[in-house]
Amino acid sequence: MVDELKAWRKKNRITQQELAEMLKTTNVSIARWETGVHPVPPFLELALLELERRLAVNPLPEKKTKRKEVKKNGLHRKKTRKMGS
Repeated sequence: MVDELKAWRKKNRITQQELAEMLKTTNVSIARWETGVHPVPPFLELALLELERRLAVNPLPEKKTKRKEVKKNGLHRKKTRKMGS
């Protein structure tokens, strides 16, 4: 069920935070279920079926995709030594 949870979430374009809000839990719990740190609770399969039914009737609004900004010429500063050190 671990792999299926993440696949279900991706298929439905739902973030861990959004799923957590829908299930009245935390995004940390979702992440732990997805990574196998904690076992997936037995109710989850039924809850996901119900969420999928609800999403079919009332889909989430489209999300704007964020462009990853690439910083050119980095903002790294050279380390300087203090005089007398």
